[in-house]
Amino acid sequence: MSQIKIFANSRQAMLKKPTGKGVYAKNILKLLAQKPDIKLTMLASKPWLKFGLWHFYALYKVIKHKPDIYFDPESYITPFIISLFTKTQVIVTVHDLVAFKFAKGHFLKSIIIERLFLPLLVKLKTVQFFCISEFSKQQFIEHFSIDSKRVHLTPLGFNMPQLKQQTKVPSSESKPLIIVCISTLLERKNQLNLVYEFSLIKD
Repeated sequence: MSQIKIFANSRQAMLKKPTGKGVYAKNILKLLAQKPDIKLTMLASKPWLKFGLWHFYALYKVIKHKPDIYFDPESYITPFIISLFTKTQVIVTVHDLVAFKFAKGHFLKSIIIERLFLPLLVKLKTVQFFCISEFSKQQFIEHFSIDSKRVHLTPLGFNMPQLKQQTKVPSSESKPLIIVCISTLLERKNQLNLVYEFSLIKD
């Protein structure tokens, strides 16, 4: 049985303390690695890959080994460069449109990169996109007027067995229910609304 050769950016997935994008990357790459019809090669960061050298390191690897697909769950720059210089199929994950819709409080570097490179990727008809929710998928399609056939849903998941072991439904005689919000403290994350809603049910 022939295998599909996939090269993937695994920098975020390899972090000791990954953020949301890192957890997404780690989980989706783990699933791809389990597929018998896929040969997955994960491109990790190296100490000397600084000042943008990573993008050209990935390009070199793709040119040398000619995978069927280059998958990037975190970056827009590398996929764009690889799309320009190779014929390899490129797949990119679009996590959200914060840089376009809710830029206040977002990192300036991220805003510049996303606003510059995502529209360029959309114009490249050979590039396919993953979105992490139905909302982000529809928002992406509407904002860029992109063909929906190029956009695919890869929902965020969780470890169900672990959740069942650790989660207990509180009884009327147990301690009060605790609500936890795991998030960065940014206006667009709606913590103020959460506090307000909590004030309505706290009794």
